[in-house]
Amino acid sequence: MKDEDKTREQPLNEIAELRQRIAELEASASRRNESEELLRKRTRDLGERVKELNCLYGISKLLERPSISLGEILQGVVDLIPPAWQYPEITCARVSLHDQIFTTKNFKETIWNLTSDIGWCGKRIGALQVYYLEQRPERDEGPFLKEERSLLNAIGERLGRVFERKQAEEEKKKLQAQLQYAQKMEALGTLAGGIAHTFNNLLMAILANTSVMLLEADPAHPHYEKLTTIERVIGSGSKLTKQLLGYARGVSYEIRTLNLNQLVNETSEAFGMARKDVTIHRELAEGLLEIRADQGQIEQVLWNLYVNAADAMPNSGDLFLKTMNITDKDMKDNPDKPKAGDYVLVIIRDTGVGIDKKTIERIFDPFFTTKEVGKGTGLGLASVYALIKAHGGYIEVDSKKGEGTSFEIYLPASEK
Repeated sequence: MKDEDKTREQPLNEIAELRQRIAELEASASRRNESEELLRKRTRDLGERVKELNCLYGISKLLERPSISLGEILQGVVDLIPPAWQYPEITCARVSLHDQIFTTKNFKETIWNLTSDIGWCGKRIGALQVYYLEQRPERDEGPFLKEERSLLNAIGERLGRVFERKQAEEEKKKLQAQLQYAQKMEALGTLAGGIAHTFNNLLMAILANTSVMLLEADPAHPHYEKLTTIERVIGSGSKLTKQLLGYARGVSYEIRTLNLNQLVNETSEAFGMARKDVTIHRELAEGLLEIRADQGQIEQVLWNLYVNAADAMPNSGDLFLKTMNITDKDMKDNPDKPKAGDYVLVIIRDTGVGIDKKTIERIFDPFFTTKEVGKGTGLGLASVYALIKAHGGYIEVDSKKGEGTSFEIYLPASEK
């Protein structure tokens, strides 16, 4: 009986052992599947992190390029973003910074998007946006990963620093250009002063001898008229030295309170009578502030600019004269960094042939002229520059070839 019981129990034990073994194998397979799934997840996450690091590395390499412009940086960053996202084949991006906008070639706005602000000095100056072109499963933030949000914020923060650096570089360039120009004009002024003194001494020697000869000569003498011509030419040369000295010294003489509207009216009416081929248009502000200046010198400035405008319109044209009250805050783009206060602005604009960029860079240099030999000394605009500076003012030129020229003169308003 006992042997029979043992015979029955043996299969049962084997079945139990087999079931236990199956359960162990199932548990082992489950653990293996879990491990494989975890491994796949970690591999996938690692791949995402590698893409993000490649994006940041690409941006760093982009910023290392010498003389790269802000626009090139922004476009480069936009192009580097899609490969760093989970679904690069349906990812597009856009960056906007002030009035500049850059996008990927496949850009399209959709409802699936992620945005990060670009800030500078505590202000929002732009935005960085990523879009999916198709719907994807919900993740940490819509269809996007939390790591993608962190990456976008990091890129946005970095672009803010890039903008700050570029602004500093631009400001440095402007200051360097301003300093170089001031040094050049100072050197030219010194040169002009030395030439003026030497030239004036030569003229005085000629004039003294000519005057003696005129005193002793009979008016009927055949050389008398030639001597008077020499004396007259010396007078013209004297005016030239006066212009040179005015440029070199930058001094003003009889300072008094003046109404610029009145000067513009009077000088332009007289000029219009002399140049019938030029149509003059006036837009003079009511209640224009007065200035403290030498009337003769300001008139000389206006006349020089009128003449230059007329020369630029050999076959007739229009001359526009405009005045207005402004403050230093309205002169933000002026490289000279104007002093705080009120200013009077006079704009003299013509419809002439215009000036190319290369000429504008030298337009206020003494002795530089685009006119033919015998038709100009190149001192007109140089003296205009010197006289405006002597009065504490500023002058700007805006012109394009074939589109006319505009001179803007800023003079400090009288405090009285």
